[in-house]
Amino acid sequence: MLAISATAAEIASLVAAAQAEGDAVYLSHRNAPRQTVVAGETSDVERFAERLAAADFAMQRIDVPYPYHT
Repeated sequence: MLAISATAAEIASLVAAAQAEGDAVYLSHRNAPRQTVVAGETSDVERFAERLAAADFAMQRIDVPYPYHT
């Protein structure tokens, strides 16, 4: 899982693009107006984090044994 400092609307199009490429990444939860969580397969979430880093999004990996809120 990955907590991102961005609105769900900002992340939704990026999630859709990742899904179109076959990545299992999903909007999981909105904790606050500018805190969105994504979940999915570990390798896909890591690839998604690389995309977000390239776009200068602040984020924090949430290390859990399985995804919550999905």
